[in-house]
Amino acid sequence: MRHENENTANSDMGLKRREFMAILAGCTGGIMVPGLLQGDGETAASDRLGKLLPLRKLGSSGPAVTNLGVGGNHIGLASEKDAQAIIETALEEGVRFFDNAVVYSSGRAEERFGRFLTPKYRDVSFIMTKSMAKDGKAALKELDASLSRMKTDYVDLWQV
Repeated sequence: MRHENENTANSDMGLKRREFMAILAGCTGGIMVPGLLQGDGETAASDRLGKLLPLRKLGSSGPAVTNLGVGGNHIGLASEKDAQAIIETALEEGVRFFDNAVVYSSGRAEERFGRFLTPKYRDVSFIMTKSMAKDGKAALKELDASLSRMKTDYVDLWQV
């Protein structure tokens, strides 16, 4: 139920902050399970878009990422309008960690990152994707296709 006095997270998209947070909570499911990320939250930083959520080290020696991320599977399942709203609202709220995989909606999730995330926000986004390939040659082919769909020349983390 929408109330007129709720803060609008993205007025052009019609997505309210409360709706965004509910969707995001469902989207991130197991991405940020305690134990997968180690270390205390670092002091929140900022970038050209504004203040970031607190950062945590990914693993014991990995890069610092926001302690909340957006899962690509749900981006692929959402409508175009909602996918754009989720990505843009997440960025406005300080999220910079974006997870994806070639198997999410047969690549549609990666295509939406390529449409709504990387053209304007690649410089401030930590993007990971995954390969389910059984050998190196197939994995590299998948990676090339993923990079093409996401309209970027690199990912920050590739899980094979």
